[in-house]
Amino acid sequence: MRNVALVSLLVLVACAGARPAPEDLPDKPAAAPVALAPTRSGSVSPGGKSNFNAKVWVSWQDAAADCEASARAMRDSAADEAWLALKACIELGRFNRGPFVQLNLLTTYWDDELKTRPDAIRLVGRVIANRGGDVDGDISRVQGIRMPVFTLKAAMAQPDVYKGRYVIVRGKLTDVKLEARSATAMLDEMSMKAVALNRVDQEDTIVKTNVFAYKWTLEHRFNENLLNPTGRKALGRLPEADPFLEPDNQFVFVARFDGARPANESEQKVAILSILGYYRPAALVVQ
Repeated sequence: MRNVALVSLLVLVACAGARPAPEDLPDKPAAAPVALAPTRSGSVSPGGKSNFNAKVWVSWQDAAADCEASARAMRDSAADEAWLALKACIELGRFNRGPFVQLNLLTTYWDDELKTRPDAIRLVGRVIANRGGDVDGDISRVQGIRMPVFTLKAAMAQPDVYKGRYVIVRGKLTDVKLEARSATAMLDEMSMKAVALNRVDQEDTIVKTNVFAYKWTLEHRFNENLLNPTGRKALGRLPEADPFLEPDNQFVFVARFDGARPANESEQKVAILSILGYYRPAALVVQ
């Protein structure tokens, strides 16, 4: 009898220490939500609000084209953050190889945003300035994707049609007048193209041998910007006086076309613009 009891006790102890089969285990409870740690594209709070810092993000980018590619990679998961990143590439980026000038990247990959984002016109104006300020040439590129931005020439030809439309103008500032609550800037539109030129440098030294005499010439090919006034003038309204708008300097202006009116001293019409932004053009034109 004692032996039977001992065997029963051993069986109970063994059963108690045995590992249960996987199918006998209860389901694992779902993990509680946790806040995401900051990443290179920003951070997400428990409430889902983005804390993306474009200024910090752009400082991690090495080159302008790489910056655009990084911004584009964010678009499928966070369209608004991707647009902020692209703006930082253009407006804040300080790259060793120069500022953002890749207009083809914008028209190829960001055509929907260029046509729908209200601040896209400023980005395009800045890029055109970065590229040297060839307004006529570069506007034709963005018009190729049906972005609604136009030249002053088109607007002045049909003022009623283009009233309220956006224009980009390369202009020479001739005067700024202060008013009670605003300022006005007088502009002379300038047309600018890059022209390929050749320069021949002739070496005066003549090298003589027993048979021949040589005179060396060197030919250098270079690009130079040629500026020509178009004859069109504009009166640009500013919300306030801006000390950085210095007379006799040229800028690429982004503006809304508000119509045209005859000048006081002649019958020549002057464009009326509401200036939204201006950018100093780079020294050389990017083709």
